[in-house]
Amino acid sequence: KVKKSIIAEKSDPLVQIQLKWDARDADLGLNPASIEEMIRQARAELSVSQSLLAALKTAGFPKCAAGMNGSHAVAFIYEMPLKAERTKVMEQIPVLLAAWKEHAEYDLDVCMMEPDKYQQDFQEIASVAYWTSADIRHTKYTIMSMTVPSGAKPNAKYSDKDWQFNTNSDLTLRWSEQARSAAEAWAKDHLKKTVTLLSISEHEALENRHGVLLRFPFSYQKNVDDSTESDGVIVGEYDLDGKQGEDMRLEEAAEKK
Repeated sequence: KVKKSIIAEKSDPLVQIQLKWDARDADLGLNPASIEEMIRQARAELSVSQSLLAALKTAGFPKCAAGMNGSHAVAFIYEMPLKAERTKVMEQIPVLLAAWKEHAEYDLDVCMMEPDKYQQDFQEIASVAYWTSADIRHTKYTIMSMTVPSGAKPNAKYSDKDWQFNTNSDLTLRWSEQARSAAEAWAKDHLKKTVTLLSISEHEALENRHGVLLRFPFSYQKNVDDSTESDGVIVGEYDLDGKQGEDMRLEEAAEKK
């Protein structure tokens, strides 16, 4: 059976590689020359990450980290990405690129992360161990991101439209929990009949805003399960810069019933 293991250099544990090996083979299916090349590449990627980390600090980000994820360099910035904070990041990208000598070689993913996750999974460098075991966590903890292409001019201008809101983040989950309670309260105050929200819900990114549209199907039946058909849908909008569920409403299709 083929297995995967992560090994690190004794002299520098951040130099890591992932090996695939098979105990059924006499040499475990490993090629010494290939391993040496992987180690060389790992050292080079660590150097890029360390250079990016130094550039982030030069650009004025106190809670930050850096890493390499495949062919992309990744800048972690642990701040809630409200408009003022996003604007600050965009304004400091030229400073960051000027201080990072490898910016012409790599695409750069700038990720604004859950602030309380700073140094929870690693200190300042996201190593191979992080990317091979924490892909789900990285997705959950990333609230917004933007990509600066390799070779971007240091004085290039960026706009708020360059940011992408992550609809699979923990923030979306928290909003969904808040919105469910808000939808139940709204239904009690605005619908003539008593309703029961189904256990399922849906969400999608808002257009031209950084947030999500949340949908909660409901039934007029008291006892419901996953097979119950909905009698209507209550929707609400949550975004970083404005609405936080105060405009709950029936979806148009439900209003016609």
